[in-house]
Amino acid sequence: MSKVTIKTLREKIGTQEQVATLLGIDKTTVSKWEIGTSKPKTKDLPKIAKLFGVSISELIDSLEFKKENANGNDKGTNRTRN
Repeated sequence: MSKVTIKTLREKIGTQEQVATLLGIDKTTVSKWEIGTSKPKTKDLPKIAKLFGVSISELIDSLEFKKENANGNDKGTNRTRN
């Protein structure tokens, strides 16, 4: 059985733009959740879980986050923080 991701949950509802509109957020925010560079605000988890028809626990399990290296940079990038 494949892991449920936030993207697969979103695809059952519609496009990133449609989900963003339903949640009152920008579509780039939904995109960032899907690629793991951002996560939803804790206060928004109940609303998002309800929209996707899952529990908050299932929603949290669907989120994938990019790991950061010891310098605080995203793995695979050469960016440094100033």
